[in-house]
Amino acid sequence: MQRSSRLLHGALVLGLASAAPRSLAARGNSGAPLPPPPESTPAEADVQALLRRAVALFDAKRFDEAIALFEEAYAIHPEANYLFNIGRVYEEKGDLETALTYYERFVAHPEAAPDAKRMTEARIEELRAKLPPPSPDPIEPPPPRPRASDTSPRTNDLSLADTPAPARAPRGNLRLRIGGYSLLGGGAAILAIGAGFAGAALAQHRRLDGLTMLEARDDAIRRGEQSSLIADSLFIAGGVVAIAGLTLTLVSLRSRTPAPARTP
Repeated sequence: MQRSSRLLHGALVLGLASAAPRSLAARGNSGAPLPPPPESTPAEADVQALLRRAVALFDAKRFDEAIALFEEAYAIHPEANYLFNIGRVYEEKGDLETALTYYERFVAHPEAAPDAKRMTEARIEELRAKLPPPSPDPIEPPPPRPRASDTSPRTNDLSLADTPAPARAPRGNLRLRIGGYSLLGGGAAILAIGAGFAGAALAQHRRLDGLTMLEARDDAIRRGEQSSLIADSLFIAGGVVAIAGLTLTLVSLRSRTPAPARTP
């Protein structure tokens, strides 16, 4: 872990040294900041001063202040390496999700060096493996069934005798209805899973706008096509199962026969 931290700190300093000849602060072999080149403009000299201070604050573990200076430098000169440096500070701070955001912006930047992109993509995969999986949405319990009040008005025995008993379904029809309800529920579940895969396919399609590397775009297209094919299959299967369940339910309800009325 210490070796990895040293390597990443070196990447931070390397990013400062290689971003632009006249716009970034670098360190010599002795570790002392180099003065701005004599041909630097006032704005570039300001950026170099900001970068020197940001690296010093990073070494002192004053991460929030270092981030603010890096962002200020990026606002003056939108160099791709500044995005990597901000992500590196967030990672050292322990905010991995924000670090991933800046690393992904660096990879998507058109001026980022190919070697640096590959290194950052590998780091992105390592950080994603460290993040906990998203927690599932809590399932709300069903509402309680209403209970008859003890103070509700009661009818006399004669009115109860005159009221016909509710129709009872034969045992076979009850089984049909249960089977129909089960198929309806299963069909709805399959359709919901299909909707999830459809959403995944749409997400892969939206990712294409932010991807610049050919391999990443091909992988996103392949995953999107796979998710779309699975979604179509699940939609068809879920529809068939739901229709079968609805048919069984209707058949069981039509076959119900009313029971004879009670006699007083």
